[in-house]
Amino acid sequence: MDLLPTHGFRSRSWLGDASNGVARFPLTAAMIAAFSALANLELADRLPFSHSTPLLAALLSAAAVSLAVSIAAEARGISSPIRVILALAIAGPLAWSIGAAGAPPIRVTAMVWAALAGAVLLPFVGRGSPERFWAFTLWTVVGAAVAFVAVALFLLAGYVILWMLEALFGLDIGGNWDRYVLVTGLTLIGPLFALGRIPSSLDVSLVFDATDRMVRVVRPLFDWVLVPLVLVAGTILHVYLLREAAGHRLTTAEVWPPLVFSVLVMALRVAIDPFRIGAPKPTTLFLRFWRLMLALPTVALGAIIWQRVETGGWMLASYGLAAWSLSLALVLALAVWRRAAGDIRWLVGVPALLLLLTTFGPWSVESTVVRSQLARLSEATGHRAEGRALVQEDMASLRDGIADLGLLRRLRDVRGVLPPEGAGDPIWQNETIRAFEVMRVAGIDMPTSRASAVPTFNGFQLFAASRNGEGLDLADFDLALRIRYSSFEAGQATDNSDAWMVALTEDGQGLSIRHGSVVDRVGLEPVLAELLRLAPAIDGPPQRADLTSDDGRRIRLDVDQAGIDTRARVFNGLGATILVRRAEWKAE
Repeated sequence: MDLLPTHGFRSRSWLGDASNGVARFPLTAAMIAAFSALANLELADRLPFSHSTPLLAALLSAAAVSLAVSIAAEARGISSPIRVILALAIAGPLAWSIGAAGAPPIRVTAMVWAALAGAVLLPFVGRGSPERFWAFTLWTVVGAAVAFVAVALFLLAGYVILWMLEALFGLDIGGNWDRYVLVTGLTLIGPLFALGRIPSSLDVSLVFDATDRMVRVVRPLFDWVLVPLVLVAGTILHVYLLREAAGHRLTTAEVWPPLVFSVLVMALRVAIDPFRIGAPKPTTLFLRFWRLMLALPTVALGAIIWQRVETGGWMLASYGLAAWSLSLALVLALAVWRRAAGDIRWLVGVPALLLLLTTFGPWSVESTVVRSQLARLSEATGHRAEGRALVQEDMASLRDGIADLGLLRRLRDVRGVLPPEGAGDPIWQNETIRAFEVMRVAGIDMPTSRASAVPTFNGFQLFAASRNGEGLDLADFDLALRIRYSSFEAGQATDNSDAWMVALTEDGQGLSIRHGSVVDRVGLEPVLAELLRLAPAIDGPPQRADLTSDDGRRIRLDVDQAGIDTRARVFNGLGATILVRRAEWKAE
């Protein structure tokens, strides 16, 4: 027996791989081609409609689902035409529902990963063996990785060749060819090659051989490195969790150790499954006690989730943790079923099934989080109407909840739980609503201060302009100043009458300009509002504005870099050119 399939990885051309993938999975290949074409049209700004994201999400989800259906049908000997019809019957309505409803990215991501897990799992549901499933998964992943590495090397070589032609021979190739080549390679060539590298689940040579040379080289890495490290880490983690539990000190901030450890244990258990026979002592210990090693971390995760939901309701993070913890609990419960206890297909199948379940129904992540956060906002509105003030911790969790509603594209639902003055705010007439605007209308926006102007994961927005040789109209200004991208640089007094100093003000909403003994402030609220309207703009033109200072001096501002806290509506950093008139800054 061989670990390496006899014909799955023999030498063949990449064109042959791509054509083989198209022949085996024509519907998936067609959706990949459509996705790539749409991405290139989006890059060229030649789409006949304004919003391409729902269509891209629909094609991506449908491609993953059609691949899973096609592989499962192929494993059961169904003919190619019937496989295409079956895949179209399942993936078609799915694509339509996602495109029409505009599913949030988190839902699309979960569906794609669940479908990819199903692509390697479904051929072995009720048939085959764990060993064949392991080998099929290994060579599918390796084949896809090799395909994308080859495409990356090809793209790199192409870039180098074209750059040499431009630099050495003065050829003007022009255009944005590099962007189109990159997008085409990553969205079309790579995926088609990867399709061609997927082995057939019917391949009789797709087996595992413990005596294979590659296995003998790789196996010590698991037996004598990874397994002992996980055993030691498990011992340390259990001592820590027991100590914290005994002192009632387990908090929501301590979620990472049990989460990361549980993921490592599950992944390692699947990875070393073929090495069970003749395993050394560390691996034998791990295989015997891996379920016991997961018990306490699972309980700890459950306790942390309970605390999070009690204080902040269901949010995206707490829902994801709950889904993973439920997966762990179900995997541990399978120990009582002898047939499933040692089958790694269950270890992959249970999380994949729960991941799929999070994408639809009243129990889905979207429905659960929206329902919980709207209930909390409604309760907070009632408290405020009764004259009861909210503590800062509640305000912070409500802001986090609105940020999650923004990620789920459900900010408009907040209008239904607000009092009449909030429900009648003009922001609800805007085509695009941002989380910080909803926070303001709901009365839970952050106070504008230095302390609140710290970038947060959910509230930080970057603006970086793309300059293509544009000039800056000087008009009647006679001096250009420069502020580098930085945060809250304090100005200092100087005796040099010719010295200038420019810095962001402490509140993050203005510029402090000092010339000798003259100090003035320029409010940046109009610039901030425009950048927030354009965000995210990673490659847009510089933003220019003519402003008047607090003392009536005129300046022209040319912004090419900005870091913005979208919740507090303040600048965290600014890179810009400032034009001034010298005569207006003379000391009287």
